[in-house]
Formats: sequence, C-alpha cells, structure tokens
Amino acid sequence: MHLNREYVYDGRAYVLSQLFSIETVDHLIDELDTEIEAQIRTEFQMLDQEEPPEIVPGRQCAKPVVCEFFDRCNAPKPMDHISNLPGIRDRAIQKLLSLGIESIYEIPPDFPFSDRMRRACTCVQRATPWFSSELAHKLEELRYPVYFMDFETVNPAIPRFAEMRPFDVLPFQWPLHIQESRGANLRHFEFLAATDADPRRNFVEQLCPLLRESGSIVVYHKTFESERLADLAGWIPEFAPRIDQIQRRLWDLLPVVRSSVYHPEFEGSFSLKAVIPALLPELSYEGMEVADGTTAGRVWESILHGSLEGADKTRLRDALLAYCGQDTLVMVRLVERLREALLETCDCCNGHARQVCPILNVAEIGCNHCQRIEQYSRRHKYGVHPADPDVAQRDVDLY
Repeated sequence: MHLNREYVYDGRAYVLSQLFSIETVDHLIDELDTEIEAQIRTEFQMLDQEEPPEIVPGRQCAKPVVCEFFDRCNAPKPMDHISNLPGIRDRAIQKLLSLGIESIYEIPPDFPFSDRMRRACTCVQRATPWFSSELAHKLEELRYPVYFMDFETVNPAIPRFAEMRPFDVLPFQWPLHIQESRGANLRHFEFLAATDADPRRNFVEQLCPLLRESGSIVVYHKTFESERLADLAGWIPEFAPRIDQIQRRLWDLLPVVRSSVYHPEFEGSFSLKAVIPALLPELSYEGMEVADGTTAGRVWESILHGSLEGADKTRLRDALLAYCGQDTLVMVRLVERLREALLETCDCCNGHARQVCPILNVAEIGCNHCQRIEQYSRRHKYGVHPADPDVAQRDVDLY
C-alpha cells in the first residue's frame, strides 16, 4: 500500500480508498526469491571472515539508500581530493586512483577532462579563482529595477489544502530585495505564513504587486521558482496571466556561476552554500539557527504544529526571517562581487585572478601565471614583463 500521487484532495474529507493505492507485488517477489537467496549466502560468508571486505567507496554507498556504515568507509576528504572536481564521474575517479593519484595537484595536464573540470583543476592547482571573459556580457542582461527572490517550501505527504496531491510542494515564505538602479540602496520585503490556514493566495497576492511590470527577477536555480509559480497559477487561475509574465522575467544566477566562475573552495559544488563562503565569506551561513531550506521547512512546521510557545516561537520565527533574508541578500552581494571580479582578473591568462607583482611589489597588480603586470597609476595602460627586472625597475624609477 502506498500513497496515490494522482489523488486530488477536495479540501473537505479524505477519500482513503483513493488517497492510498494497493498493489499486488507477488510476481516481483517470485522474481527476487532466487537472487535474495544467493545474496543471503554471500552475506553469511562475509560475516564469517575475520576482516571486513575491502570495497572501494562509491555511489553504491548512498544508492538506493545510504549505508549505515557510510561514515566508516567515507572519511571526510581534503579540499584537493579528486572527487571534489565538478561533475567528475566514477570512471574518471577510478582511473586516477589506478594511477596512484588522489590529489588534484597531482593530475597531469594531459589527463582527458571536460573544459569545466580542467578549469576547476587549474584553479585548485594554482590556488586562484577563475572568472570567464563572458561574465560581463551575462551581467549586462540584467534590467533594472532588479528583484532578488527566493521561495521556501514544504512537501507534505498528505495534501493539506484543496487541489493538492500527495507530496505537492507548498510555498510558505519568500524574501525579496529590490534595487532600483545599479548601486542604489536596497529595499527588503518578506512574507511568512503565520497560521496553519492555506498560505497560497496570500503568498501570491502580496508578491505580485511588489514585482511590478518590468525588471529582471534574479533567482538561483530558476527551475524551482518557476515550477512553484506554475503550481500557484494552477491552484489560483485568476493569477495565471500575471504569474506567466513574472516567469518570463526570471533571471537565473546559477548557470552564470556554473559556466563563468570557479573557486578552489567550491569543492565541486555550485550551490549557494558552497559559493558564498568562497566568494563572500563575510556572509557565511555558519552559526545561523536556520541555515538551509530543509531546516527552514522543519522549523516552520514546528512553529505551526509543535508545542512551542511564546519566546521560543518568536525566536524561531525571527531565525526563519533572518535565513530567508540572507538568501536574497547574498544574491545581491554575489552580483556585486562578480562585477568587482571583472576588474581583478587578467585578460592574458584566461580570467585567473591577478596578484600583487612579486618583483615590483608596489602599487601594481600582477598575474602570477603569465607574469604580465599592469600599472595601476597615471600610466595604468603601460605594461612591462617582469621576466626582465631591469625594464621593470626602470619603469618604477620613472615615478
């Protein structure tokens, strides 16, 4: 017996015969009998051994379910471990391990990688971030006023309100930061469902007027917000035209970061929780009582349906609002940081960050990869190559 995903709740009484489905699985059991019998024999043989089997950790440790001994076999890996390259497959990991390579620093330049993995590998080996030359063009797509938006949701197994199915995603909170023009002060708005009544209409009614008729709406992983908006349009058809207009204005920051930015501290991930500590460490989520979406949903449920009272409810509500406000604020600061990065990267070394010139050691910014330097002075367009220290010193003497 399992929940019927096709069941639509009418908002009044659950029809249990439709909410649950009963399925006969005798034929599946018959097919598995022989396999299970052989597996049990293998398990007993393994248990009779004095030492546990030597199995290389891999995807089997977490699929179809997380092994109860996961932590025993999967000790935390250092930042430079080869498994921390973005998108690396098991086959590539096993190939590197067979060559005796566990650290990204040891990967040879001719190892077959995708462009993205090769860039990440280079960033770690050189200990510098990378920013694509295309980043400027992508940021130019933003149209002011710019709105930074994020949704928090839960997906209850039992549908709570009319027109919902089992496991439908229910939005309960949004933060919104608005910037009228580049560099302008921010305005912050927020919504948090405060009762156990259906939050969907209030959610969309309060959001739509703030988004007005023009301007980019920045999100991180557009698919999620767009799907939630589509759900709301289906539940509340009168808002469908307005929601459609909002969906067409969504501007996804995630693919911009994924294709145009890498930092060694991403450790293969492009989630905000990985990107922000690397690029904006002052805005870390560390120490926040609510620091991720799963916790946010759990806290909201405890506020509405738990035994919390008074000060505890207020504290958790404030923690929810602080977390959600942080999610949109970090997107604002991330866009600003990416614009700053365009002024800090060197054209001649494919976007890697410039560093203080090790030879001139003055008010210069130098690239430690191609050794090109640029004068950041009244002669900022005049460049010399530090491979010839005499030329570099003569340029300094001019000042």
